[in-house]
Amino acid sequence: MKEVKASTVLWAAALLLAPVIHAGVIYNNGAPAATDNNFGNEMTHWIEADNFSLAATDTIRGVEFWELNREDLPGDYNGSIDWFIYSDNSGSPGTVLASGNVAPTRTATGVVLQSVFTEFDMKFSIPDFVATGGTTYWLGLHNGSTATDTTNEQFFWEVGNAGVPPANHDFPLDTPGATWSESFNEFAFNLSNTAFVTATPEPGTILLLGCGLAAFAIRRKR
Repeated sequence: MKEVKASTVLWAAALLLAPVIHAGVIYNNGAPAATDNNFGNEMTHWIEADNFSLAATDTIRGVEFWELNREDLPGDYNGSIDWFIYSDNSGSPGTVLASGNVAPTRTATGVVLQSVFTEFDMKFSIPDFVATGGTTYWLGLHNGSTATDTTNEQFFWEVGNAGVPPANHDFPLDTPGATWSESFNEFAFNLSNTAFVTATPEPGTILLLGCGLAAFAIRRKR
C-alpha cells in the first residue's frame, strides 16, 4: 500500500484551514503614511469620516483601514467597530445610508510610533452596498459602540498617503447639538467589491482532514 507523504497531508491541511481573503479593491484612499508628528485622528470620542467616490457603479462588500493605538493603556480597542456609510451634504457627511457593528480581522503590522503606538491592519465585511459611480459618499468609523464608548481611548484612524478633498470630518459624541467639522487628514483605507471571508470547511471536509492527520500520526509512530 502506497504511503501518504507527510508533506502532502500537511499541505492539504494548510489549504483547508487557511483563511481565504478576496480583495477586489474598487477604491483606494492611500496606504498608511503616519509619522511620529502626525498619525491620525482619535476615533472613540469621535466618529471619524472620510469621503470617497467610485469611478463606476459597484457593490461595496469589504472595508480595510489602519489604526494606531496605545497598547500600554487600558481600554484602547473596544473589541468592535461601528461603521457608517453616509450621503454627502455639501462637503460633509449627510444621511446614514448603511451602518453596522463588526469585529474586524485585526493584524499587527510591526510598525510602532513614539515607542508606544502600535499599528494594526483592520479588515471587515459589510452587507452589499451599491454605490453609484461619480457620487460622493462618506465612510464613518468609530471604536466600539457609539451608544456606550465615547471616551478618548488613544485609538487613531491612521492617515493615508492619498485621498481627495475635502479632508476628513469628525463628530464629537458627547457634545449636545454638535455638528460635523472638517479636520486636516486623509485617512488610510480602501473598499472592495469582494468580502473578506474566512473559509469554513464543510463537515465532510473536516472528517477527511481528520483522517489524513490521523494517518500521518500513525505513520510517524511507525
